[in-house]
Amino acid sequence: MRSSRFDRSECYRLILMPSFDHPILVQASRTEEGLDLTTKFLDGKGGYEMGKLSKGRQRELTELEWQRLLGLLDDLHYWSIPTMDPEDEPVNDGALWMIQAKREDLIHDVYRITPKGKFLEICKYFLKLADSEQDYKGYLPEPN
Repeated sequence: MRSSRFDRSECYRLILMPSFDHPILVQASRTEEGLDLTTKFLDGKGGYEMGKLSKGRQRELTELEWQRLLGLLDDLHYWSIPTMDPEDEPVNDGALWMIQAKREDLIHDVYRITPKGKFLEICKYFLKLADSEQDYKGYLPEPN
C-alpha cells in the first residue's frame, strides 16, 4: 500500500478503515517541492474490501499545519510507541485506525481499534486537515 511518494519523502499518513463505510487515506508530505496534503477515498467498505479509488484531492499544506502535526506526533512520542496496543479494546463493527510515518531511514506503523488520548487527537487532526471530520465522526469515541 505504500506508494513511491511515501518512500521518497518525509511523510505521515492516517489510514482509516471503517467496517461499513469508505476507507480514507490522508497523507501529509514534505518533498523537495514543498508541503502537501493528499486525501484519497476508496469505494469499498473497510471491514470487507478496500475497493478502488473513488476520488482524491490534493492541496498545499501550510508550514503551521505541518508543524502542528509534528508537534502532536512528538507529544505522543510516536516513534517509540508499540505498533499494536495490547490493551486495545476490540469492538464489533468499528474501524481500524493506522498512522504510518517515514522520516529519513525510520518507518513506523501504529494500529489502533480504539484510539484514545494523544493518538486520537492526531487522528482527528488528520481528518480536520482533510476536511472530513463530519464524514467519520460516527467512528470517533464518545467523550467521557
